[in-house]
Amino acid sequence: PVEGGDVVEGADHIIFCTGYRYAFPFLAEGREVAVEDNMITPLYQHMFPANHPTMAFIGLPAKIVPFPQFELQSRLAAMVWSGAVALPSSEEMTREIEGEIAAKKRAGIPQKYFHVQGGGQFPYNDMLSKATQSEPLPLWRRLMYDDSGRQKRERPWDYRDAPLDSLEEYQKKAAQITGSDQPAYDTVGGGERALP
Repeated sequence: PVEGGDVVEGADHIIFCTGYRYAFPFLAEGREVAVEDNMITPLYQHMFPANHPTMAFIGLPAKIVPFPQFELQSRLAAMVWSGAVALPSSEEMTREIEGEIAAKKRAGIPQKYFHVQGGGQFPYNDMLSKATQSEPLPLWRRLMYDDSGRQKRERPWDYRDAPLDSLEEYQKKAAQITGSDQPAYDTVGGGERALP
């Protein structure tokens, strides 16, 4: 890294890897949500503004398998807006949001990593699946995610080039663990559903 006024000569390209900084200039600051040190609040389940749940933020969590989660989040938003799923009251959502913030603070997680899920994406995805009565995401995705992460930690210089097992191998591993390739959870009854 170049720091403190160092000079690099003869560079053909410069790539700025600045990371993501959430900003919503099209929203009134603090009315629906506020962004402070890259944490967006108050968002219930990382999606719904507690005081304005007619809006949803899809795709905020980081360090995840993105598109399956985005699909589940989109389903939940559509079901909330159609009346098929009921959100808790604004007060209940706010209490849950404050509880998550406090729990992450106690765990020593810096505020700027509030939306980073990593392995926490899997119970979150299960919650989304249950709330929308969708099939849970297959276990092989988690096994593949875990192997990819392990390779990234063990071989950061070439983990992208190191082969993973085939999809069929991951499906077999999942079936050996659970008896199927699906995680187990209780199904949600019919009718209007409420989020946990």
